[in-house]
Amino acid sequence: MNLKREQEFVSQYHFDARNFEWENENGAPETKVDVNFQLIQHDQENQVTSLIVVLSFMIVFDKLSSVEPFHR
Repeated sequence: MNLKREQEFVSQYHFDARNFEWENENGAPETKVDVNFQLIQHDQENQVTSLIVVLSFMIVFDKLSSVEPFHR
């Protein structure tokens, strides 16, 4: 993987990975997964960097037999 840097320091980064060879044989997947990294603190003096990692996903099922409502 080659990364092209537009600026020296960024506060957020997003990367999408796809396997086109696999997709040509099996079709594009319906399940979706995204991972985002967000900078919340960058203290060069104390050499401290804090990140938040956000994972979001959608899983597609071929058939769902029944769904029971969730009540508290």
